[in-house]
Amino acid sequence: MNASCRLAVLEAAVILLPLTVVAALGTIWSGRYLAVAIVELRFDLLTLISALGVAGLLGVIAGWWLLLSFIRHGQAALRAQSPFAWTGAALGAVAAITGAALAFSGQGLIFASGLPALIPLAHLWHERGRAKG
Repeated sequence: MNASCRLAVLEAAVILLPLTVVAALGTIWSGRYLAVAIVELRFDLLTLISALGVAGLLGVIAGWWLLLSFIRHGQAALRAQSPFAWTGAALGAVAAITGAALAFSGQGLIFASGLPALIPLAHLWHERGRAKG
């Protein structure tokens, strides 16, 4: 295992594992409200926040997929990944940045908790670029 893969393992343990727990708990907490809001075609700040939780969880799942693929098979596996995995990870990044914007607007610091996930995503994106040749 090369140094970049060891770094990816560290990122998984220190960053993605705790964020996965936070995203899962947030989705469980807000899921009922989001389901009712969708059925009633209601759009308010709490609906947006609930949707961010789901998007963040999808992004974390895609991030895990990409990270584990890289750890197991190296850079070439990142280039071979489906665009859906990268799109899911990008969706998570958008959710994290949007959550940070909400946090900085006074809605609560918890919404900025997804920002650390951008570190392993940037690492994987860099490794994907290096695999081009």
